[in-house]
Amino acid sequence: MANGSDRSPQRGASENDPSARHGQKENAINEAQAAYWANRAAEGCAEAQYALSVCLQKGLGTDVNLEQAFRWCSSAAEQGHPLAMFNVGTFYHHGHGCQENLISATTWYRKAVEAGEARAGNNLGVCYENGLGVELDLEQAVVWYRKAVELRSAPAMCNLGMLYLSGRGVEKCEREAVALFKESASYEYTEAEYKLGQCFRDGMGLRRDLERAYNWLKKAADQGHEAAQRELDALVALLLQEDTNMEYEPAPSAERGTLATPGTNPGPGSPGKGGGNAFPPTTVHSSSPNADRSLDLGSKETRSCSNPACTNCTTTFVGKPGTGGRSSRLHFCSEKCRKGVQNHLISC
Repeated sequence: MANGSDRSPQRGASENDPSARHGQKENAINEAQAAYWANRAAEGCAEAQYALSVCLQKGLGTDVNLEQAFRWCSSAAEQGHPLAMFNVGTFYHHGHGCQENLISATTWYRKAVEAGEARAGNNLGVCYENGLGVELDLEQAVVWYRKAVELRSAPAMCNLGMLYLSGRGVEKCEREAVALFKESASYEYTEAEYKLGQCFRDGMGLRRDLERAYNWLKKAADQGHEAAQRELDALVALLLQEDTNMEYEPAPSAERGTLATPGTNPGPGSPGKGGGNAFPPTTVHSSSPNADRSLDLGSKETRSCSNPACTNCTTTFVGKPGTGGRSSRLHFCSEKCRKGVQNHLISC
């Protein structure tokens, strides 16, 4: 194990720098923990063996050593430690600290999921879906994905949803796919957010809604999903093109009413609500509590600006002939806001 006294302060940080002291303290704690787990692991404690393998795998309080990490993790797995079983499967799957062996990987995944480890069920489903270490068997992939879904695995929810969407291994059902994507996205799983954006954009399994498509694609893109970013760019161009037949004028104070603020929008990952606050909620003002939300041609509708950074968040939009009253899917209070979204600056 590395000695704490051998570690020098961060480059450019003084001895009295609080960040340097915090880093030294954290290193000392990690080293002390690694030393403790090493002693307990040598005594045969499965939990300590697993913890020591994590330290060796991630370099916590000691140098990275994947071979030793694999050895200690295997010892813990042999004693029935569920997380260790899963990790041994990933070691074999990727050849980390050992020779790659997909057959052994699936063996340990199966043991781990039977012990209640959700991630192992998802990985086993992936193996059956792609024929990794086992014969390709989509029905078995569905079995293990479902088992992982029962254990609340967000990736498994998304993977099973994609099988329902394509009808591979199960009878095609777009609505079931969307339900699984929504559940997965509630855990902020990026791929599910991306798939939801596609479903709302293309009307797969639900009513087509380009605003919600924008919301979900943007959430995925903001987390670094490159395909979502490309499709978001294309969608923004489409929405801005559709928006060319819209005029705007500031709403009179008497019509302003009480609008939901951006902070009251559905939070990140809210299934089916669009998530995030890229499009603030729509409020239609009428003297009747049961007013029809589909407005007549040329009527006025009070909405929030579609630029989430806009501070002038109440504007009366006027529908023009040929736009169906609900004048556009994007609504801007000024040309500056429109250009901000178009240029991805989102500022006004």
